Amino acid sequence: MHDYNTERPHQELSMAAPSERFSRRATTTNVPLDASVAINHSGDDWVTRTIAANSIIAVSGQVLSAGKHRAHRVVDVKVTESTIEVWDGNEFLKAVLRTTKGDVRRKRAQRSPEKDQ
Repeated sequence: MHDYNTERPHQELSMAAPSERFSRRATTTNVPLDASVAINHSGDDWVTRTIAANSIIAVSGQVLSAGKHRAHRVVDVKVTESTIEVWDGNEFLKAVLRTTKGDVRRKRAQRSPEKDQ
C-alpha cells in the first residue's frame, strides 16, 4: 500500500504518485501582509463593495462569494480585463476569472469605522 501511494506512478495523475499529487502544499492565500506595507487600493481598476448578508458581492454583473463570516464588511476589489481580486484591507481573499466584459460601475461603498474593526 505504501509503495502504491508514494512510489508508483499513476497514468491518471500524469505519471505522478498520489502522495505527490494530493499532498498539502504551502499556500499564501488569505495571509495578511505586514501591516507596515500598505497596498495602494486607489486607481481606476479598484472599486469597493459591501459584502451582503448571504456573502455575495457583485462586480460588473458577475456575482461571487466572499464568505458569510465577512458579511457587511466593505472590501476593495481590483478589476482587470481578465480577473477580479477581492481584498479586505491588506488581506487577499480571492481571485476569480472575469467572465463579463465592459465597464464596471464605479460605486464606492460607505465605510463604517465600527464594521472595519
